[in-house]
Amino acid sequence: MSPKYLEEEKKIIIPLLEAKCTFENPLYYDDEVTVYTHVEEMKTKTIRFHHDVFCGERRTGHGYEIRAWTSIVGDKFKAVPIPEDIKRLLKVR
Repeated sequence: MSPKYLEEEKKIIIPLLEAKCTFENPLYYDDEVTVYTHVEEMKTKTIRFHHDVFCGERRTGHGYEIRAWTSIVGDKFKAVPIPEDIKRLLKVR
């Protein structure tokens, strides 16, 4: 489910509420990185994603973001419960 699909078809957005990153090793402009992400925690209306950033075999940083499951009705936004089918898709690790 892409963010575009969620917004256009389901009238759902997942805005960023909080983010943190800890930088462990430097990265440079031409470095290629891989980001590994998993769902760390899911509450009724929010999802916490954990990220590990690697350059080759070396972890360069890690962090998290918290996003809210939010419906769009007209020009109003409201956090709403995450549907059970979405919870099953995004199983907490």
